[in-house]
Amino acid sequence: MPADQPVTASPAQLERRLEARGPARWKVPLGAVLIERLMWLDSDRVYVALRADSQKLENLDHLVLDGETGRILWRRERSQRDGRYRILYATSDLLLFAVDRPNGARTVEALDVATGNARWAMEQRRPRRGEPTPPILVDDAGDEPARLVLIEGTRAQAVDVTDGTVLWRRKLGSSGGAGGLQSNGSVLWDANGGVFSRVRLSDGGSVWDSRIEVADHVQPQAEDGRVYVATPDSGIAALRADDGSTVWRTRLPGGAVVNSLQLGAGSLFVRGHEES
Repeated sequence: MPADQPVTASPAQLERRLEARGPARWKVPLGAVLIERLMWLDSDRVYVALRADSQKLENLDHLVLDGETGRILWRRERSQRDGRYRILYATSDLLLFAVDRPNGARTVEALDVATGNARWAMEQRRPRRGEPTPPILVDDAGDEPARLVLIEGTRAQAVDVTDGTVLWRRKLGSSGGAGGLQSNGSVLWDANGGVFSRVRLSDGGSVWDSRIEVADHVQPQAEDGRVYVATPDSGIAALRADDGSTVWRTRLPGGAVVNSLQLGAGSLFVRGHEES
């Protein structure tokens, strides 16, 4: 059955369809749960995220199974008071989670795939009232170890996901909006007052700095060597991604405020509103 095809059969019907394709290699009884996520970590291990069959419980339990036999290698059960676990990154030997605690704090935890034990953990500063939940970016481009980029207020730091070592730190813009360091794929942007920068992931330095005021509540969009940003004067600008030079600038009619930018079908879509 294709992965993107919706399942409309009952559990009994689905089981009969699967049995018609041949005997199962193994079965694991899980009880009244929902499978939130299932993926092969390598040829020997399968990761499964479960949620109790209740809308009141959002938290996940996590299992790693032996791919050959279906034996549960380990299972970590989480109560509601522990916080909500969201997987960020997985390799054949490591699972990385963002944990949102009931008190508003956030922890990043790395678990060993073989044992389920914690390898390392890092606390993040709790967002102040009115601040958005800070984004987390995992960059695994290139041959170097994957980097986890964490944002806390006006500071960003990159962490080696394998051991939690801090690789670099960067002071961010403090223009007071929802911006600061923003991500687009494996590219990072820093809107710092009147300077917009492309950030180098290897050490946190600037690839280039462009003298342009950017609306830091709007996520930049990048495609085909261009970076599209909103400006506070109801404007939109296109910059070259390699050197930050301006390709063109325009303004929305009527002084409308840009709320978001989105690329698709070869076009740039702009959502905005007129201030009363």
